[in-house]
Amino acid sequence: MKIYLFAFLFLFTQEKDAWQICVGTKVLLRTDDEKPVQTIFLSTSDTSDLIIDYKESPSNIKWKRTFLLRDKNDSLLANYDFNYSKGRFRLPIKSVQQFIKRFGKISLLTEQHPADDQMMIRSKMQTLAYIQPK
Repeated sequence: MKIYLFAFLFLFTQEKDAWQICVGTKVLLRTDDEKPVQTIFLSTSDTSDLIIDYKESPSNIKWKRTFLLRDKNDSLLANYDFNYSKGRFRLPIKSVQQFIKRFGKISLLTEQHPADDQMMIRSKMQTLAYIQPK
């Protein structure tokens, strides 16, 4: 019985990936990987960069992260590589605004890859949000 209780507690108390998307100090979205993908509305007159505060579940593996912008046909519009996997990431607001003006609704995704290319570990891709003009 104790083993089942321990297993239950272990499975349901693990931290999950979570992120917050902001423009300047204004929070547009706060969510995690268990919730459905939401749409955020971005003003084309904003001048502050798009900031993603990303918290990931603990791991013994060192990861790096890439953020992707895709259109409704899943064509790649831009990608931004980072050498670390969690923390605060800045995406240039001008390029994001340019894409939403041209394509309307776009997708913001993240890819997580092992920092060491020799490691044989599966990468992970996740849609963080859909972005539309206000």
